[in-house]
Amino acid sequence: MKAAVAGAFTLHELKVAKRFAAANPTLCKGVQAVSDSFSELTGKLRNGTATEADLAAGKNAFDALQQHAAKNGYDFKEREIAVPGAR
Repeated sequence: MKAAVAGAFTLHELKVAKRFAAANPTLCKGVQAVSDSFSELTGKLRNGTATEADLAAGKNAFDALQQHAAKNGYDFKEREIAVPGAR
């Protein structure tokens, strides 16, 4: 259940990131790809059908976005945050 809540929170944050990336079509596509990946992953987490490969695919999509953003001058770093409802 915590993973599904974290996934839903991640989807929200990706929507916010997409609005910020709208000025750069390349980054916008990258954010959309990550959003799609996490949307699928969140559904699988809710249904209890997620596998390690699903988790790895989500991480790989995010890593690709991070690398692509850095190449375009939009470097960002991960931060640990409290996910609402995931206690």
